[in-house]
Amino acid sequence: MQEYVSLDVTCSDVKGRNPALLAYIAERLSSIVQPDAEFNPETIYIKGTKNAVLAIPITYSELSEYFRRATGRHVPALFETPQGPIDSNKVMVNREWFDRQLSDAEKKVHLQGGELISNYTSAPKGQEPQARSHQPSGGLAQLDSDPVIVRSPEDRLALLEAENRLAEAESLIVELKAKEKASADDSRNLYNELRAKDRKIQEKDAQIELLSAELDVFLNCFNPESPLHPKGLYEAFQCWQAVTDNGTRDPSGPGGRGAQSLVLEWLKSRGEPDVGSMKKSGLRIKRLATVIGWRGKGSGAIRSK
Repeated sequence: MQEYVSLDVTCSDVKGRNPALLAYIAERLSSIVQPDAEFNPETIYIKGTKNAVLAIPITYSELSEYFRRATGRHVPALFETPQGPIDSNKVMVNREWFDRQLSDAEKKVHLQGGELISNYTSAPKGQEPQARSHQPSGGLAQLDSDPVIVRSPEDRLALLEAENRLAEAESLIVELKAKEKASADDSRNLYNELRAKDRKIQEKDAQIELLSAELDVFLNCFNPESPLHPKGLYEAFQCWQAVTDNGTRDPSGPGGRGAQSLVLEWLKSRGEPDVGSMKKSGLRIKRLATVIGWRGKGSGAIRSK
């Protein structure tokens, strides 16, 4: 899980250790080919209410300027954006990314001594810092006991370009890691969905097998050629099929049709003679009415008239 820290707290902590570190990070961010390029929100973002990510992009130049100002007397309480100033404690930085920048800064400051901090604390906003000789003084009197390494302009430009490519590569790594995690989460969710669908398919297959076994039994039951063929049951089934449209309609209706009246109508529709009447219903009508009485007894049953 990504860990984020607020920009002002991070700068205050680093400044208490060595302000030159902030100066180096500021120089590195300002030296990229496209200073107005925007950070990926996975690296740095502005926190809104309920930890929501505000749709306010942060550029390399804006973050560089904040680090430069942080080397001054106070760490700025506001972070400047084109949309207006934002409380710097709402600017959240990816700890892993910042730790890498800090580690590189510690190595460089160890070699370059106080040159970076003296350049950046004196350079006006919007201007490139002018090189000056290393003059230890005050709390930064002795950043390192090693001599300052003086590089040619060509070497310094090549170094900045290399560091720029490294910074872009590191940002890309953070972005790719986030995409990889999102892809892994999507794959896991898809796998779980497929497992659930597979279980449902297996359950349906089991139901089909049971129904197929029951169908074999029904085939034996309703086969007229079978010596165990129950003619009365088969007739009742035919009656049920007719009066319910193969089980798709309830013929009793909200008022309640009598089961015997339904059977009587069915027998008459077949043209059978002497089927009796509702007042004089024979055993055959009563038997069929009992068999097709799908509602059972009591409340909700098919009422006889």
